[in-house]
Amino acid sequence: MVLFGVAIVQIFPSSGYRGLLALLGAAAVAMPIASVLRRLKLVDWIVGLGAGVVLSFVLWAGSMLGSKGPYIGYSACLLLTMALLFAGRNTAAVPGKRVRVGLPAQLILGGYLAVLTGAALVAKYWGYAAGGAAMLPVLAGFLLLSLACVVSPKALWPANTRWEATTWTGLAIVAGIVSIFGGGAYISERFSTTSGDMDTRIAHWQQGWNVLSGPLDSVLGKGLGRYPASYYLTNSTAEHPGDYRLRDQEGNQYLVLAGGKQRYLSFGDMLRVSQRIRVPKGPLTVSLRVRAARPTGLHLEVCEKHLLYSGTCLVGHLTVNPTGHEWQTLRVPLAGNSLGDSDWYAPRLVAFSIATDTQLGLVDVDNIELIGPDGRELLDNGDFSADLQRWFFSSDHNHLPWHIKNLFMNVVFDQGGVGLVLFMAMWLAALWRVSLGSAKDHPLAPAIGGGLVGFVLVGLFDSLVDVPRLAWVFYLVLLLGLTVHQTTATKVSSPSLAARL
Repeated sequence: MVLFGVAIVQIFPSSGYRGLLALLGAAAVAMPIASVLRRLKLVDWIVGLGAGVVLSFVLWAGSMLGSKGPYIGYSACLLLTMALLFAGRNTAAVPGKRVRVGLPAQLILGGYLAVLTGAALVAKYWGYAAGGAAMLPVLAGFLLLSLACVVSPKALWPANTRWEATTWTGLAIVAGIVSIFGGGAYISERFSTTSGDMDTRIAHWQQGWNVLSGPLDSVLGKGLGRYPASYYLTNSTAEHPGDYRLRDQEGNQYLVLAGGKQRYLSFGDMLRVSQRIRVPKGPLTVSLRVRAARPTGLHLEVCEKHLLYSGTCLVGHLTVNPTGHEWQTLRVPLAGNSLGDSDWYAPRLVAFSIATDTQLGLVDVDNIELIGPDGRELLDNGDFSADLQRWFFSSDHNHLPWHIKNLFMNVVFDQGGVGLVLFMAMWLAALWRVSLGSAKDHPLAPAIGGGLVGFVLVGLFDSLVDVPRLAWVFYLVLLLGLTVHQTTATKVSSPSLAARL
């Protein structure tokens, strides 16, 4: 694994993820092929090397034919070699003796050489001369290691599928770690801001603790889910998010949007009310009824969106002029790059969103219609007659007002010191049972213990249990840890019973 990590460091700057994947494929062949090479006779080596030269030439010629040639050729050789290795697993080796194993083993040797050649072509195609030059010494190391396996009196590693799969998984983890830290500036930038981030978190936790000002707040907490409202009502900084709510006037429900307190409402700072829609094709128009007491900006968008991260967007903006209590109907075309088609294996998630980008702005909205190029309506419940069904809100950038960013602080805020003591008692009891206690030999014990520890480690810097789905899964795992029992087989003591069985 250390040598493989050094190899990834060598090739990654020039050939990137493609070279990394090609090297992982070569490693998947290099481990099981060692036992095959130890069984080859001279004639097998001659035929196998000849096959490798022919296949390598075919790969080189194919790489000249098109942009995907190196990848297709490499993948084909890798799949062929792995299939031959899998099919030849049942061929037993004779200790201390080289046995001619026939054409399959010869083709395995040829395929291995072609896989190494293909890895070099992939690196050269992606990284040009620098990629190929960086890959060559690594592939030479693969060949030397394989030859060492041949000449060694004893096998250098077990010819065992389980061992090989475990080791290859370790190599993939090493490759992932190296690529994460070497694949761009994101991780280094995140680590460079660690000190500032920690100061921000500590100040935020202190603000949350200061909210527990009542006589029993620190003992029993504020109550589940009360943090956002408490933050909004007690925090004096300019971090107040926007607001939204339903109002009813003479049997007609409508949406009220309020702008945040921030001095500048950027694209990510606005509080959005959104709805998932099918991917539209062509120009879009929004029709809606609005009213406001003062000029207020209204932001409309249709974006490819995964969680809080926006991709291609169609955007519209308008200023709602004051009309007193009278409603006005407006139509707004959305402008921007057209949204692409979805792939069957990676469907695009698209959302319509509405927000106000005016500080402390207040605007009423009703009868929202998103009209596609074919004249069809793309929204459900645009008149809010079914309350907020199909609608949800998000604050894409301003996260601190919504949760306290620490699992233990969240429990203290919601349930006080009493809740924290009970929480820790249950967590420690469950962890003890599945690690050192009565359930340590249960088949689920490692997964339960790992889940409990991992959840709490992430919880050092996030609230987690303020999301109902995450809280449900965590407490389910916690209760499993508290209740699972190790089952033992009943011994058969009666000979007559044993005979009957």
